[in-house]
Amino acid sequence: MTFEAVVFDLFGTLVPEFSREDFYDRNRAMAATLGADPDAFVHEWDRTAIARQTGAYPDIASNVRAICDTLEVPVDEAALEAALDLRLGLYRTWFFPRVGALETLAELKARGYPISLISMCAPDAPAMWRASPLAPFVDVEVFSSEVGLRKPDAAIYRYATDGLRVDPSACLYCGDGAYGELAGAEAVGMTAYLIADPSVDPEATLTPEREEWSGAQVSDLRELDLREARDRHSHRLRERGQCDRFTLVSRRELGARRERRSLRGRGFREHLWIYAACLLAVVPTLLLVKGQPDFGRTYPFYKMAGRSWLDLALWESIYLAQFLGLELFFRGWWVGATRSLGAAAIFASAVPYCMIHFGKPYLEAMGALLAGVVLGSLAVLTRSIWAGFLAHATVALLMDVLALDRMGTLPVLLAPGSATRLEFGGWRALPFVALAGALGVLALEARRRWPEIRLRLRRPGS
Repeated sequence: MTFEAVVFDLFGTLVPEFSREDFYDRNRAMAATLGADPDAFVHEWDRTAIARQTGAYPDIASNVRAICDTLEVPVDEAALEAALDLRLGLYRTWFFPRVGALETLAELKARGYPISLISMCAPDAPAMWRASPLAPFVDVEVFSSEVGLRKPDAAIYRYATDGLRVDPSACLYCGDGAYGELAGAEAVGMTAYLIADPSVDPEATLTPEREEWSGAQVSDLRELDLREARDRHSHRLRERGQCDRFTLVSRRELGARRERRSLRGRGFREHLWIYAACLLAVVPTLLLVKGQPDFGRTYPFYKMAGRSWLDLALWESIYLAQFLGLELFFRGWWVGATRSLGAAAIFASAVPYCMIHFGKPYLEAMGALLAGVVLGSLAVLTRSIWAGFLAHATVALLMDVLALDRMGTLPVLLAPGSATRLEFGGWRALPFVALAGALGVLALEARRRWPEIRLRLRRPGS
């Protein structure tokens, strides 16, 4: 049995756990800033820990307001901002990659292992994580404050494995043993490793009591030996009488799983902004080139598309469906089949993709090479072709509409030979609707990432 993915804990594993002394000193300083009794504030902070970790509070400010309401302390906005800055200082001090974390993630990624993160955390941790140098190496992030689950609940582990599209039995889990996470990981079928750094005093950190663990452990992430872990895993499966079954599943379904990854919808929303940015660049270009003579001669390929609404609807349905096949072939199968080339696999798929545009307008044929590289890179990054298909289909539809508009042949009749007319006066507004939609997506993404952006602006030296 070979592992197909690796899952990591966050605090105490990839980044240091908070100092207990610093954590509570800052909580007391927050209380003093807010005008609350420090002991009462700390008590309420601890009491609301589970609610904070499971999404009951959308942000730390909401949690602090709730505590102040309980303590009957009026909230001054300036004091609240100062208190939140004290909390942010905790992350500035302690949220950085542990020794060996970056090297380990980079090595795993270079070997082609999908990586996931499962963290028990407050609602301010995800933004800190996404601003860290570790984040780009991780494919699937699972934060308790976002999914409303805590370790060792089996469902929180399955969030990770479902996102990675692998069976739990094919996953290696690494953590510091807090919250019973290692037993929880093994209960769903993973192989668990304890990260136990002897230089870290558990009594001096905020780490909850660690579980008793007699399984595999290392003192440094760089000591992880996937070969030894595989041997332990196969031995454990043989003891359960499961080794042959999982070995067959691993070998037979690995290709199918890779194929399914290209069709997965998970993560679509998180990456949609990238494709919105592409549309924002492409649509104005279409408006500039629509007056070129070869543009009108080329599109639409079905020259009777403007005869009626039925003609146009049937043609666009067929036309857009072929883009799904095109994306699956070039950005799904081709990139996956040539993955041994590394990053060159993207260029290997972009060249024939450009060649199928020969005979089309010059600017489009040249732009296809750049588009092939961009779409291929994003398909690898997001492990999905859906948003690429959406961008491709939107541009193709707009190109047909602009070409028909230029020739004055936009459909009016409902069907060929029909006397029923259906006039639509908003054709020329469609490119601007697409631009507005792209701007809206980018605005929503900027709003979602504002805590991360604010964090970067507040970083010392930034």
